[in-house]
Amino acid sequence: MAEYQAFKMARSIILLMLVAILSACVQPQILVTGNVENICSIEDGGNLAELLKQHEITAEYVLFIAADGTAFLTSEKSFSALEFSKKKRKFYSHSALLPPVCNLHDVREICVFRTDYSQSGKQNEQFYQRLTDFQKLGESSQNGYSVRKYKLREK
Repeated sequence: MAEYQAFKMARSIILLMLVAILSACVQPQILVTGNVENICSIEDGGNLAELLKQHEITAEYVLFIAADGTAFLTSEKSFSALEFSKKKRKFYSHSALLPPVCNLHDVREICVFRTDYSQSGKQNEQFYQRLTDFQKLGESSQNGYSVRKYKLREK
């Protein structure tokens, strides 16, 4: 009986260690969804306009979504003013030019909108479907840039 308890304890410790090791190996990333040919991810920080260009993603608007359900929508005009940095396995968006609502902690998803997107006749459906998950809280402007703030709807 004591041997069985020791075996169970050892097995639990090994499983916990494996989970911890695997969690440490997984790179943090920002999921890119919406009107894109294939869902992809961004694994490095940097300027948003440059990151989209590197991944060959065109966008007119982007909805940025944080882990806590806070989100903001901004236009292509703002992309070059928005930076991402990675700290302690989380992405942060920040900008000195854009309204403070653009400074999100733990960004998890970027949902892309573009009018020239059409896949199987479902033009822009992916973006609009994702946007319906959120409720608009307001709009902010600063330095000629406007953004809309959203919060994930309660289910």
